[in-house]
Order: sequence, then C-alpha cells, then structure tokens
Amino acid sequence: MVGALLRKRVVVGPLGGGSPNHIRVSIGGPPENERFIEALRTECCRMMGGNMRFLRSCGRIFP
Repeated sequence: MVGALLRKRVVVGPLGGGSPNHIRVSIGGPPENERFIEALRTECCRMMGGNMRFLRSCGRIFP
C-alpha cells in the first residue's frame, strides 16, 4: 500500500513498532487530505478487484 500511494504522489510511511499491516498518515490541509482519501479509495478498490460494495461497507473510511 505504501508503494502504491507513493506512486500516486501521496506520502505515507510505515507505522513502526512492529505493526507491518498499518500505515502512518500525517494530517494535512483539506486538499491534501482529499487527495489521500481518493488515492486510498482507488488503491483499495484495485486491491479488492474493483469490489466497490466492499468499500461502501466501510462507510467510516469511504462514505
């Protein structure tokens, strides 16, 4: 996920502390946050094989 977001010019990093399945995200301004959310949504959709139903079920993340 980190590499995929970096290719979309969204900078995130590993959380550290032995949490390999988590990423660290710094809060930015509204434009940066929207770009992050869109990139994350796109990459998650790609990883789930285009299954938007799954993503919509995660309404807290993808309203």
